[in-house]
Amino acid sequence: MPYSIRYHPQVEAALSSLTEEERERVRVSISRLAESGLSDHDVARLNGITEGTPEYVLRAGNALRVLFTASGDRFTILDVLNRHFAQRYG
Repeated sequence: MPYSIRYHPQVEAALSSLTEEERERVRVSISRLAESGLSDHDVARLNGITEGTPEYVLRAGNALRVLFTASGDRFTILDVLNRHFAQRYG
């Protein structure tokens, strides 16, 4: 079942700070997430960032992470973290 993807407004700024190759890596990873859902092996649940809505992190290569929430059949992309922040979130 394909999931719908929604983007938080701050994602545009995060994506614009990446190289074209990095943006493509993020796009491919998000497309894969929309197809496979939370069963994707590059998805991990985060604890304690906000209350009430589960947050997840998607690995988009070795140096990029995509933070998102899941609600029903919709994922909301919250942010994209680069090399500096990716180390902190695994």
